[in-house]
Amino acid sequence: MLLAHALSPVFLGDVLGRGPILASALDAACFVLIGLAIGLYDLDVVTRREEVLRRAALASVLAPLATLGLFYAVFYAPIGRRVVAQAMLLGFCGVVLIRATLWAILGRRRRRVLFLGHGPLAEATVHALDHAESHPYEIVRHDLSTDATAQAERVQDLVRTREIDEIVVPLDRRDQADLLPAIVRALPPGCRVTTEPDFHEDVFRRVPVLHVPPAWMLAGGVGNPRPAADFAKRAGDIALALVLLVVSLPVAAFAALLVALGGDGPVFFSQERVGRSGRLFRILKFRTMRTDAESTAAQWARDEDPRCTPAGRVLRRTRIDELPQLINILRGEMSFVGPRPERPEFTPQLEAAIPYYGFRHLVRPGLSGWAQIHYPYGSSVEDARHKLELDLYYLRHRSLLLDVVILLRTATRLTWGGR
Repeated sequence: MLLAHALSPVFLGDVLGRGPILASALDAACFVLIGLAIGLYDLDVVTRREEVLRRAALASVLAPLATLGLFYAVFYAPIGRRVVAQAMLLGFCGVVLIRATLWAILGRRRRRVLFLGHGPLAEATVHALDHAESHPYEIVRHDLSTDATAQAERVQDLVRTREIDEIVVPLDRRDQADLLPAIVRALPPGCRVTTEPDFHEDVFRRVPVLHVPPAWMLAGGVGNPRPAADFAKRAGDIALALVLLVVSLPVAAFAALLVALGGDGPVFFSQERVGRSGRLFRILKFRTMRTDAESTAAQWARDEDPRCTPAGRVLRRTRIDELPQLINILRGEMSFVGPRPERPEFTPQLEAAIPYYGFRHLVRPGLSGWAQIHYPYGSSVEDARHKLELDLYYLRHRSLLLDVVILLRTATRLTWGGR
């Protein structure tokens, strides 16, 4: 953005003046947030060049446009059209230059990761990487079958000869008290040591619930109170819910009319769900299913559910059916971001079958969440486990920035027609 000001023949002010500096800072922030929203920094995109170029082009166009609107709204000052156009082109060229450098580095040498041992989580992690569309790692394996002293010497030699960047150790090795200190003493600069669950969580942004002990879960601060962050999040929930209630009134009125014209029952639908600390509340929605959808027993909702009405399919695809949940947010029963609330009919079964399932009740359930933007509809215990792995990642790393990223990703999915 600064370079665009400098190259513009129309702009006659100081390139390093207050206006261009503010516009540049705003443009940078917009680019990063939009990049996060469209997945420009996702691991599975790093080595996919066509996908990187497509997303970089989109971010390079949207960021200056967002900057233009925000700059005028906040400072009542315009940004020249030529500056905006040049910022789009220069931004895209900058991203391509940075990514080309990254591709050149990865082309010469990927990040080498040494897995010590062949435990179930190590096998699952390596298998997932082997079947991933792309990733920036080169996996090196080493079995731990002899005594700790001999292993330490072998690992030290392997780290030096293979130029290892990261060592992944099992969490439950009894000989780590002897093995790890010897390895750490011989680590070259820049080499990192981490545990299997931490590496898996860092790479896949999910918690492998079947392979982690309770101590590891608690060490992540899942249940720790965060008064300041929780207060800020609640204030943001109230403010955003009030704004969206006003802005979405025409859409909500049209949706209500669409449901009413479809006949077969009331416009609104409420259902009991499990909220924070296990408390029950009634979630509000526009009705999207037939009134006899659960005439026999409670059922999981699924994608392209045959019980949906024609109008309901449209409302569910666009998520307009969930607009009444803004009332739940104002009541304090829900938040904009958090694990989706489950029905009490299914909760006991899921708590018995999936480790740490009860942890998701430590925070308010959300209108959207980390699991919702990474996993489709689920209709089984296995689907619930995969979603819980994503929800637990959110609980361990929740922050206002992560909430903003999730909301942006949700808005992007809705814009592109995704659920």
